[in-house]
Amino acid sequence: MSDPSTHPEIIKFTKYLAAGRVEKHHADLFDRWRQGPKCNAVPELRAAADALWDRLQAAGGPRLPEPPRRLTPAASTGIRTQTGARGGAGSGTKALAASPKVLGAPFHNPYTFLPFGKEPRRHAPTPLSADEDNEGKTRFTGVLVLDVETMSPLLTCSPQPLDGSASHKQYPALSIGDDVIVPATGIRGSLRSLMTILTGGTLGYLDEEAWLCQGRDLNLGPAGERSPAGTPSNVFLAEVVRPGSVTRAGSLQLGTTKLILAEKLARDTRTLPRPTAGEPIQRLYTNADGSQLTLSPDDTLPWRVKLSGRPVNPKGKREGLFEPSGSIIDNVPAALWSAYQGRNAHGDHPELRKGDLVWMEAKAGKTVIRDSEDIESLQWARWGRRGERLLEVVRSKHPKVLPDNINPDGLVDEVTDLFGQVPREELVREAFPDWQKPTATQPGPAGPFAARVRPENLVFDGARKHGLLNAVTLAPLAPPHPGCAAFYRDQNDFELVANGRTGLRGYKVYRTTRERGDDAPWHFAQQAVYDDQGSPKPPRQKVNKTVDLLNEGMKGTLRIACRSLTRRELALLLAACSVDWRLGGGKPLGLGHCRITRLRVLDEEGAERYSMTRTSAAPTQLPSEIASEVDADLAERILLWQTSQDPVSFMRYPRAVIENRNKKNRGGHVWFGRHANPRKTMAADNLPNGLEVMYVSDDLALKAGSNNIAPQVLPRFDPNLPGDDVLFGYDLFIGDGVEWTEQAPNRQTFVKKAEAFDPAGHARASDRSGGNQGQSRDSRLAERGGRKTNDPE
Repeated sequence: MSDPSTHPEIIKFTKYLAAGRVEKHHADLFDRWRQGPKCNAVPELRAAADALWDRLQAAGGPRLPEPPRRLTPAASTGIRTQTGARGGAGSGTKALAASPKVLGAPFHNPYTFLPFGKEPRRHAPTPLSADEDNEGKTRFTGVLVLDVETMSPLLTCSPQPLDGSASHKQYPALSIGDDVIVPATGIRGSLRSLMTILTGGTLGYLDEEAWLCQGRDLNLGPAGERSPAGTPSNVFLAEVVRPGSVTRAGSLQLGTTKLILAEKLARDTRTLPRPTAGEPIQRLYTNADGSQLTLSPDDTLPWRVKLSGRPVNPKGKREGLFEPSGSIIDNVPAALWSAYQGRNAHGDHPELRKGDLVWMEAKAGKTVIRDSEDIESLQWARWGRRGERLLEVVRSKHPKVLPDNINPDGLVDEVTDLFGQVPREELVREAFPDWQKPTATQPGPAGPFAARVRPENLVFDGARKHGLLNAVTLAPLAPPHPGCAAFYRDQNDFELVANGRTGLRGYKVYRTTRERGDDAPWHFAQQAVYDDQGSPKPPRQKVNKTVDLLNEGMKGTLRIACRSLTRRELALLLAACSVDWRLGGGKPLGLGHCRITRLRVLDEEGAERYSMTRTSAAPTQLPSEIASEVDADLAERILLWQTSQDPVSFMRYPRAVIENRNKKNRGGHVWFGRHANPRKTMAADNLPNGLEVMYVSDDLALKAGSNNIAPQVLPRFDPNLPGDDVLFGYDLFIGDGVEWTEQAPNRQTFVKKAEAFDPAGHARASDRSGGNQGQSRDSRLAERGGRKTNDPE
């Protein structure tokens, strides 16, 4: 390239100079190229580069970017965006981060959170016999008759697929004769959850086995010269003899543990059979120095190999060796196995099997493990998952919403009093270790009692004949990941987001969408499963299903029996009927948005006591003598919920695309890894310190006005601007070539550009699954088998 003005390095550096945005790493890269052989081979090119370098020095050399401007809302959407935030101490280029709005590609997350209530009303549970002492008829017993209209398609499935042996399952609508129904159990759960949100009440259900984990935040050791204080000096492996479970103890075999360099096990470490999600673990046997390796048990090779996942940097990678001692720990408590499953629910190996090697975390101060009392946790990897147990987070940070059946005060909130409960005394002792026996102030959880609000089935007459959208192939539903700190933790400052430092955001609620037709988010084509080129796979996959949907605009009837309600309790029930409902399955896809268009309240004699009609999106006005029971807090939360159900545009699971190892990775894991990834460094409290910024250069840096873009925390829901909680970067593609990224001298990767993904435009002929692409015995045999021969046909 003889014309310096057309050389890409000259063009790029000229842009930086003109914009006054030459950062130090830009200058270092340019100077290295300027003095390198390619530039010096063309005298005209070197002269042009020297001239640009002199201009930089005359301007004062490289400089830090100016603070990013506060970005104004987009005129088309009225969106308020996350602005830049300052980095922590020693964060260097993280000190100034541009708003993620510069990425474009806005979208709405399928769910948001409404804050927990201030102080639930608590009292002793009301017995069913309350109506026997109902002098003056102050309590109401009767039936609510509701006319319900679907505002979006509704998913209500038969529990049995049409073909149970098929990999991809197809389900008909749940029906009785020609009537499509939503079962009473589903109505009950949805109604109870809604009333809990409206009253700011206690949680009706809590997964006591759930742990909030994201990434790896537990270094099991061994401690080195640069290891943080408190890193264990020794590491411990064990073999699973009998796996335990949530309800059953298990057994482990102890032995001797040591670490060995991976390169001692195999000259080419890429050939080691590392564990893969969903695949059986290949067991390796070796000798003490790793010079011999086999897949078959051998008395002369007593050491078993514990391989980690694919390393980022193979050089210096150490693997575990374990020599069984024959010493067995029986009755390893179920709590340890349950905690392992909770911590790894979203990991590659959520369940331990017989023969697996696991790492053991020793309790503080322990330098040897002899029995189960010495074990703090079981971990799949040497960089394990500490996390927090959800039960402990709620107990310590949100005690007012702890489920009533786990609370030893013997009281219940308003909603639990209406829907009944079964006490969980065994969990009380876990949530309150100091509580061991009943006392006057803490008698234990309220005993079992029955519900006084009982819904029947919601029935859509004849809808099987005229109201179904038949054989709709749905997008796969992603399992909830409450360990995702950027979305579930109550913190908008990305520098402080971490599991363990802050509480939860509140009650999770699903959004609704205004999209219809082929663009609706429930269709597989919109949120598919993707191949190695990033193109959608065929719609009938194992991870999704084909269903009959009840069409929007269908009208059904629901009856709710209620018994012994006070005026306040009746007001709560009618308030819940005055707002939109979410019923059935597929709520994260926008399905199941319903509205009560008419409600009649009938007493025990069948006489109509009250009537309510709804003709707009605004909540229905309650009857005047009931409305007096609606206090300011309840009225505010009614509007808050209803506003959260306003339809939004482009509601999608987060998704992005990256190219590496001869394939395209397209999905939510890419978006979260790019825009909401926890930092690996620990803060002073030994917790991950916030989220990683996205480092950018070239055109993207010029657009951002900074060398980094702030990570994204799910914005808090603002009822005054319900459409403003947007995220950015949906389906943006970053390629694997030098035109997409560059690596600074400190090995930090900078993104030069990102653009909307086009499967056809970004595909390459070499796209295929990752892994070792070199020659091996298997690849040579496959190649021979594919060769043409001269044999006649």
